[in-house]
Amino acid sequence: MPIPEEKYRRKNPGTARFLTLIVPGLGHLYARQFLGGCITLLIVAPIHFLYLALILSFLTSPHYYRIASRYHFRTHLALIALASVIWSIVFLWLRKDAAERCVDYNMRLSLKEEKEREDAFRKNNPFGEKSLKP
Repeated sequence: MPIPEEKYRRKNPGTARFLTLIVPGLGHLYARQFLGGCITLLIVAPIHFLYLALILSFLTSPHYYRIASRYHFRTHLALIALASVIWSIVFLWLRKDAAERCVDYNMRLSLKEEKEREDAFRKNNPFGEKSLKP
Protein backbone atom coordinates (compact mmCIF):
# COMPACT_ATOMS: atom_id res chain seq x y z
CA MET A 1 0.00 0.00 0.00
CA PRO A 2 1.65 3.29 -1.05
CA ILE A 3 2.00 6.05 1.50
CA PRO A 4 -0.12 9.11 0.61
CA GLU A 5 2.09 12.02 -0.47
CA GLU A 6 0.12 14.71 1.39
CA LYS A 7 0.37 12.77 4.66
CA TYR A 8 4.18 12.88 4.71
CA ARG A 9 5.38 16.14 3.31
CA ARG A 10 9.09 16.89 3.52
CA LYS A 11 10.30 20.23 4.87
CA ASN A 12 12.82 22.26 2.90
CA PRO A 13 15.66 23.73 5.03
CA GLY A 14 16.03 26.63 2.58
CA THR A 15 12.41 27.60 3.11
CA ALA A 16 12.94 27.52 6.88
CA ARG A 17 15.97 29.81 6.54
CA PHE A 18 14.01 32.23 4.34
CA LEU A 19 11.04 32.31 6.73
CA THR A 20 13.39 32.98 9.65
CA LEU A 21 14.93 35.81 7.65
CA ILE A 22 11.50 37.41 7.27
CA VAL A 23 10.30 36.88 10.86
CA PRO A 24 12.33 35.01 13.50
CA GLY A 25 10.32 31.97 14.59
CA LEU A 26 8.47 31.27 11.35
CA GLY A 27 11.15 28.80 10.26
CA HIS A 28 10.69 26.81 13.47
CA LEU A 29 6.93 26.77 13.00
CA TYR A 30 7.43 25.59 9.41
CA ALA A 31 9.63 22.75 10.74
CA ARG A 32 6.80 21.76 13.12
CA GLN A 33 8.68 22.85 16.22
CA PHE A 34 5.73 24.71 17.67
CA LEU A 35 7.04 25.42 21.17
CA GLY A 36 10.37 26.80 19.97
CA GLY A 37 8.66 28.76 17.20
CA CYS A 38 6.14 30.35 19.55
CA ILE A 39 8.81 31.28 22.08
CA THR A 40 10.94 32.79 19.32
CA LEU A 41 7.95 34.67 17.90
CA LEU A 42 6.96 36.04 21.29
CA ILE A 43 10.43 36.96 22.60
CA VAL A 44 13.00 37.23 19.83
CA ALA A 45 10.89 38.68 17.00
CA PRO A 46 9.78 41.80 18.93
CA ILE A 47 13.37 42.40 20.05
CA HIS A 48 14.49 42.01 16.43
CA PHE A 49 12.00 44.57 15.09
CA LEU A 50 12.65 46.97 17.98
CA TYR A 51 16.39 46.74 17.32
CA LEU A 52 15.91 47.43 13.62
CA ALA A 53 13.61 50.37 14.35
CA LEU A 54 16.10 51.90 16.81
CA ILE A 55 19.02 51.52 14.43
CA LEU A 56 17.06 53.04 11.56
CA SER A 57 15.77 55.91 13.70
CA PHE A 58 19.28 56.70 14.96
CA LEU A 59 20.89 56.58 11.56
CA THR A 60 18.16 58.47 9.68
CA SER A 61 17.46 61.16 12.27
CA PRO A 62 18.92 64.56 11.30
CA HIS A 63 19.34 65.44 14.98
CA TYR A 64 21.25 62.29 15.84
CA TYR A 65 24.57 63.48 14.45
CA ARG A 66 24.29 66.85 16.17
CA ILE A 67 23.46 65.21 19.53
CA ALA A 68 26.02 62.44 19.10
CA SER A 69 28.79 64.91 18.31
CA ARG A 70 28.35 66.37 21.77
CA TYR A 71 28.27 62.98 23.49
CA HIS A 72 31.07 60.89 22.04
CA PHE A 73 30.04 59.98 18.53
CA ARG A 74 32.60 57.17 18.36
CA THR A 75 31.18 55.52 21.47
CA HIS A 76 27.71 55.52 19.93
CA LEU A 77 28.98 53.98 16.73
CA ALA A 78 30.99 51.37 18.67
CA LEU A 79 27.89 50.37 20.65
CA ILE A 80 25.80 50.14 17.50
CA ALA A 81 28.51 48.03 15.83
CA LEU A 82 28.81 45.72 18.87
CA ALA A 83 25.04 45.28 19.08
CA SER A 84 24.93 44.56 15.34
CA VAL A 85 27.58 41.87 15.62
CA ILE A 86 25.86 40.21 18.58
CA TRP A 87 22.47 40.34 16.92
CA SER A 88 23.90 38.97 13.67
CA ILE A 89 25.31 35.96 15.52
CA VAL A 90 21.95 35.30 17.20
CA PHE A 91 20.11 35.75 13.93
CA LEU A 92 22.43 33.41 12.00
CA TRP A 93 22.10 30.81 14.76
CA LEU A 94 18.29 31.01 14.51
CA ARG A 95 18.46 30.45 10.74
CA LYS A 96 20.83 27.49 11.17
CA ASP A 97 18.68 26.01 13.92
CA ALA A 98 15.49 26.25 11.84
CA ALA A 99 17.22 24.46 8.95
CA GLU A 100 18.52 21.74 11.29
CA ARG A 101 15.01 21.26 12.67
CA CYS A 102 13.79 20.63 9.10
CA VAL A 103 16.50 18.05 8.53
CA ASP A 104 15.59 16.34 11.84
CA TYR A 105 11.92 16.35 10.86
CA ASN A 106 12.75 14.79 7.50
CA MET A 107 14.92 12.14 9.18
CA ARG A 108 12.14 11.19 11.60
CA LEU A 109 9.74 11.10 8.69
CA SER A 110 12.02 8.74 6.75
CA LEU A 111 12.25 6.40 9.73
CA LYS A 112 8.48 6.44 10.14
CA GLU A 113 7.93 5.72 6.44
CA GLU A 114 10.44 2.85 6.55
CA LYS A 115 8.73 1.37 9.60
CA GLU A 116 5.31 1.57 7.92
CA ARG A 117 6.68 -0.08 4.77
CA GLU A 118 8.19 -2.91 6.84
CA ASP A 119 4.94 -3.36 8.76
CA ALA A 120 2.97 -3.49 5.53
CA PHE A 121 5.45 -5.95 4.06
CA ARG A 122 5.25 -8.21 7.10
CA LYS A 123 1.48 -8.09 7.03
CA ASN A 124 1.23 -8.98 3.35
CA ASN A 125 4.17 -11.38 3.17
CA PRO A 126 2.91 -14.95 2.65
CA PHE A 127 6.40 -16.49 3.00
CA GLY A 128 7.06 -15.35 6.57
CA GLU A 129 10.19 -13.30 5.86
CA LYS A 130 10.95 -10.82 8.61
CA SER A 131 12.50 -7.89 6.77
CA LEU A 132 12.86 -6.15 3.46
CA LYS A 133 16.63 -6.19 3.88
CA PRO A 134 18.62 -9.18 2.51
